[in-house]
Amino acid sequence: MRSILFFVFIIFACLLSTGFSRDIYHRSYIGKQDGLKIYNFRIHGKEFTVGSTVAVSFQVKNISGKNIKFGRYGIFIGCRDPEGKNRDFGHSYRNYVLKKGKSIAVSGVITIDKPGEWIFWPAFYKSNGEWSFYKWHAVKLKANRVLTIKPPYINCDGWKKIEGIGKAKYLCNPKTGFMGIMMGVDPGTAGGVATEVRQYIKIYFPKTGKIKIKAIIEYIGGAKTVGYGAFAGLQATSKYKKYYKRKDIEPGLNYEIAAEKIIDVALLAVPEGGGAKTAWQALKVLDEVKTYYDIAMAFKDAIDKLHGRRYTYSFTMKGKKGFHIVGIGIRGNCSAVLSGGSFVIVGALLKEIKVYY
Repeated sequence: MRSILFFVFIIFACLLSTGFSRDIYHRSYIGKQDGLKIYNFRIHGKEFTVGSTVAVSFQVKNISGKNIKFGRYGIFIGCRDPEGKNRDFGHSYRNYVLKKGKSIAVSGVITIDKPGEWIFWPAFYKSNGEWSFYKWHAVKLKANRVLTIKPPYINCDGWKKIEGIGKAKYLCNPKTGFMGIMMGVDPGTAGGVATEVRQYIKIYFPKTGKIKIKAIIEYIGGAKTVGYGAFAGLQATSKYKKYYKRKDIEPGLNYEIAAEKIIDVALLAVPEGGGAKTAWQALKVLDEVKTYYDIAMAFKDAIDKLHGRRYTYSFTMKGKKGFHIVGIGIRGNCSAVLSGGSFVIVGALLKEIKVYY
């Protein structure tokens, strides 16, 4: 059944994206110093901004013709933050003897926790008390106050609550940021359904306090009521520890397109006797379908034709200094009475999150 829902919701994911690390800075050759050749100096990460984590690495080769011994500080990355404070990191090969003609690689990771200019350079300390040149071939990078986070995300999950007669499904994929909910309560029955799905991200607080977050969600579908007296709603949500926030998204937007698609899926899945003419009937059919290959093939041309809407979900978050896990997602709520029913059918992509420090 989970596989069936994957192909049902994939029609909504018309704009997929993934995020990868990159070389922020790379220099193949630095120079020679005290019998050592320094090369392949690299700063690597998704971006260089407050809250981001970057890896710095370089290689060292002994070209002196004799063994060289490093002291108690070894080889490391020299670093100064925007306030000029010592932030050296990546210390390795302490009291190590680098034999003539041999090479070693040095690397370290640092979290950028202040806006402004950061300085990095290759450094070492020899056993005879000699330091490498201060800020030798230093690299200067400016950290902005806005951090952008894109897929893949850490993880995703969801939940559903059904009271009375109702149907509810959710699906998510952290690699693409995809989220889907499909739920309903048929007119003429009494009941209520709530479903939520979230993507999880890691956010860094440079100090205890508040930060502002903007989540960009592209979606197709929405909420719909049928008859009288029923309720249906779609919301953007965020959760951090015990704190939970939600904000309404415009109901009914493109709902008809989404409903038609799941009805088509139900008819294709059970062409003889499926009889799905409403979203509620389609939900019941999809609960019973065991095969899904033809469903996926049927949507081959549909993905490119659908156009999602964009919603910006803004909220503030208070936390202590350090890293925190935050869930951002969508939630649907449905209710029905004898005179009316309701549905929420949505496929969405959490395109990116911007953190403002």
